[in-house]
Amino acid sequence: MNGLPPVGPSSGAKGAQPAKGPELPRADLNGPYSVNVGDNAKYSVAIKNVDPKKVKVNWEIYPPVAGAEIAQVNNKESIDFQPNEIGNWSIRVTLTDLNGKQLSTVEMRVTVLPPPKEK
Repeated sequence: MNGLPPVGPSSGAKGAQPAKGPELPRADLNGPYSVNVGDNAKYSVAIKNVDPKKVKVNWEIYPPVAGAEIAQVNNKESIDFQPNEIGNWSIRVTLTDLNGKQLSTVEMRVTVLPPPKEK
């Protein structure tokens, strides 16, 4: 033997792998999937693969209805959602760069239930 490691099908060598491109910017949305009318629910976004200082964050309730509103936007990373009627909505977050180019959109379906019955 020549002291060199074996090559070919019997070795663990995998060969050249294709180069990976940069990961695309994305947002992960967190919060409850269901809330009760009158509750104040917090939803937050984690911005991935891009400097958060270099993006704009737009929060929407979809479809836009008078019965669901964003009570407060907290430094663009979270909102307080306070529904005042039952139904199904989506909370949507869109990331854009500082020039307005859309980078990523994510949405979460939220069911608004009647308030709990008092005992």
